[in-house]
Amino acid sequence: AKEYRWEEMFKVLVAYKEEFGDCLVQATSNYGGKKLGQWVSNLRRGKGNLILEKMERLDDLGKA
Repeated sequence: AKEYRWEEMFKVLVAYKEEFGDCLVQATSNYGGKKLGQWVSNLRRGKGNLILEKMERLDDLGKA
């Protein structure tokens, strides 16, 4: 369930970037009916806990 939630939130982040052109989500932002800002904020704080594949996907999204 945790992996499914991560994938769903990643899709929401991709949609956010497509709309706004960046991944600079405010911590309090809701987007697509999801608490995207809270999710991104948690990722930023716990980046060292992410597996390499997820870090690479986030990095690639930020560079695109």
